[in-house]
Amino acid sequence: MVILKAINLAVNRNKEKFPNDFYFQLTKKEYKNLRFQIETKNNMSRTLPYVFTQEGVAMLATVLHTSVASKISVDIMRAFIAMRKFINNDIIELKSIQDMLIQHNNKFDYIDDEIKSLQVSYNNLVEKRKLNQIYFNGEYYNAYSNIIEIFKECKNELIIIDSYADKEIKEALLNKINNII
Repeated sequence: MVILKAINLAVNRNKEKFPNDFYFQLTKKEYKNLRFQIETKNNMSRTLPYVFTQEGVAMLATVLHTSVASKISVDIMRAFIAMRKFINNDIIELKSIQDMLIQHNNKFDYIDDEIKSLQVSYNNLVEKRKLNQIYFNGEYYNAYSNIIEIFKECKNELIIIDSYADKEIKEALLNKINNII
């Protein structure tokens, strides 16, 4: 209670050093909740305590002159320095994660561009092959899918001219013909 009174007095005597954004005063409900959280006696002081921002603590350190107040001010400043280091480490870690995400995003963009390039190359190849295909009755002719229909239409003989045809193909064709008949 002695420290609380000293702090309240120091703030009231030096109002010009404590603008509204450096501190605020707890409400009765907040103070009761605080006392419940730290399990202290239920007797309330007459004045409600102040809560200080980092700037307010620094200013409080300049107006308090007792040895206990000086020790507490030093401890509070050390706590703020430790918090700042902790926050800076988190910021550095977040920056590192952000850099990794950017690198991964760039890799995905590169892969996407490569896939699109392959699709264009494939489509060009398909178009080029279509130009070299054989057409029968205005449609693309695929010998393997249409040969059965050709065999069915033959009445007397079938002449196959194919530089790749060999004995195995002849036997396969004969088997197909026998299965059709």
